[in-house]
Amino acid sequence: MPKKKKYIIRYWTNIDKIGEYIVNEDQVDIGRNDLKKFNSPQKGTHWKTIKDSEKIRFKTIELYDKKSNIIGQNRTRNK
Repeated sequence: MPKKKKYIIRYWTNIDKIGEYIVNEDQVDIGRNDLKKFNSPQKGTHWKTIKDSEKIRFKTIELYDKKSNIIGQNRTRNK
């Protein structure tokens, strides 16, 4: 009996999340709303996903190969 093929389905999503990082008052300038080096998330930022914010952008299906799964090879895309 031939071995059944397996497929991997990927869901490409967007989600809304909030990052929180605690700083001391001397690390930012509240008067000028200047976050200084904290304009981008820092290592150690705590992330919370907003409930029910997931939005599927598109889905892909491709033959499942345990060796390597190169994105873009023999896949079908569904927007």
